[in-house]
Amino acid sequence: VNNTTYQTAESLLGKIDPELFHTCDANSQAGYDAIKSWFQHTASRPDALFVNHDVVMRGALIALLELGISIPQDMALITHANRGESYPFQRPLTRVEMDPAALSNALLNTLRRGSIRQRTGRLFPEQHQKPRLVLGAST
Repeated sequence: VNNTTYQTAESLLGKIDPELFHTCDANSQAGYDAIKSWFQHTASRPDALFVNHDVVMRGALIALLELGISIPQDMALITHANRGESYPFQRPLTRVEMDPAALSNALLNTLRRGSIRQRTGRLFPEQHQKPRLVLGAST
């Protein structure tokens, strides 16, 4: 996860064991390197792994497969994904899914109605979207 996610989780849940969170940059190579480094330097592996960035997941998934980890037999795997995103994996992954098209449509509708800056001081209102848990074959 990234540092912001870790800080948000702590603010919601209280103090969290930092060993449960590993951070990396938001790119595929960083995901690959993070998994390789973490799993080569730890004696115990987790029962489940949540990768909260779909691009990081691409590299992380390759590293897990290279390490010989069977998903979901050895470890459950959950990721974040934008609706319609796919991964190079033989089975669908369990994912927390967001719909960027729905968010974009909400913002465009706000623009069509005219600027709300005069009423709120902001160009756009906050847009909240509920994620959807899509069960795949990785849990």
